[in-house]
Amino acid sequence: ILQSLCLGAILAGTAIAQPEMPLSAMPDLPRFHFEALAYASDQPGESRLDVYSEVPYEALHFTKQGDVFRAQFEITIDLYDSTEKMIDEKWWKETAETRSYDQSVSAKVGKLVQKSFFVPPGSYTVSLQLKDVESEKSSRSRRRVTVPDFSAPSFSISDLMVVSYLDTAGGKTSVYPSIGDNVGELKGGWYLFFEVYNKAGVDSAQFNVLIRNVRGDIVKSDSFQQMVPQPKGTCLHLENTDQMLAGDYMVDVRAVPMATLHNRSVNGVAALRTRPVVIRWHGLPTSIVNIDKA
Repeated sequence: ILQSLCLGAILAGTAIAQPEMPLSAMPDLPRFHFEALAYASDQPGESRLDVYSEVPYEALHFTKQGDVFRAQFEITIDLYDSTEKMIDEKWWKETAETRSYDQSVSAKVGKLVQKSFFVPPGSYTVSLQLKDVESEKSSRSRRRVTVPDFSAPSFSISDLMVVSYLDTAGGKTSVYPSIGDNVGELKGGWYLFFEVYNKAGVDSAQFNVLIRNVRGDIVKSDSFQQMVPQPKGTCLHLENTDQMLAGDYMVDVRAVPMATLHNRSVNGVAALRTRPVVIRWHGLPTSIVNIDKA
């Protein structure tokens, strides 16, 4: 299902994650991407880890059934702890449907699927397998994630989500995650979304956003101030990287309380999260980091 939450509700930031390990795939099954997103949880001693995967329709084998093109696929998610012991597994079947043949073979149309795990803070490996039911061909990808402890600090922020698009239907704004780190084709800017966890009574905070290149140089910076509700709130910040060179970057968000409602001693507590982003444009080889050198 497409996961969306209103801005007034809880939405995950991106778990600190290392790049995906090499994908093992059959030759005609294209690469898919997934993200692991970490939330604060109401469960004592646990955070919530949501795993999202975007399955492009060209990765599936559709058959025509009446006026509809239909494909089925299976998803298996295995979760391993730091000792590589499997601690949880989820398996389910999904159906993709479209009335358009062009969509059924498109790399730009796909289905977003999601499952949740409740885990103690720590380091994990997430393994996701996609199997096309019609062809019986499958591919698998793994990545390591670190799930933060959101319960310990009095003021903290979730990791950072890149937003694919916003939906304002029905007077509510819903946020849909972008799967993968590439923001190069999100023209006109892209949004960072994250939660603020505020047990300290902070009434407002300043958020400093830095984008660094592979050498660690700051290539773009921005800041904004926002009121912070208790015990949690959300931030949605627009970034525009249309004028930046193609390449690999890191985004840092540092949140600094401006004041507190009940206890000014917590003023000065800061929270920091970081995530990678990539700027690639369609048709640009991935080996080209600086387009001026192409």
